[in-house]
Amino acid sequence: MDGTIVVASADLQVRARVERAAPDAVFTQPTGFSERLVEAALLVLDLDAGGQPAIDEAVAYAPVSDRPLRIVGFFSHIDDDLRLSAQGAGIEAYPRGRFWRDLPALLGVSDQQ
Repeated sequence: MDGTIVVASADLQVRARVERAAPDAVFTQPTGFSERLVEAALLVLDLDAGGQPAIDEAVAYAPVSDRPLRIVGFFSHIDDDLRLSAQGAGIEAYPRGRFWRDLPALLGVSDQQ
């Protein structure tokens, strides 16, 4: 992937799994991440941790960026309200299990690392 992958999650398991797929990813808290997006091509949101404030922050930042920003979020499969809110905001929202299963493809990296 061209550009930085920013992961907004404080979960250490999330960090370990994403680092295996994308060692150069940048990690930040689930909210308050917008200053890290200047060089980002992809923002990965832990929607369970960041909730609606993370969705609002991502959506507020995206239109002011000079470069396209793809936003992918993952959530607990039982949280329909969060899924609907993220999808309504234009975020590619995936249930946690599918997110992990499809991680290399979602990050645009080879799983042969």
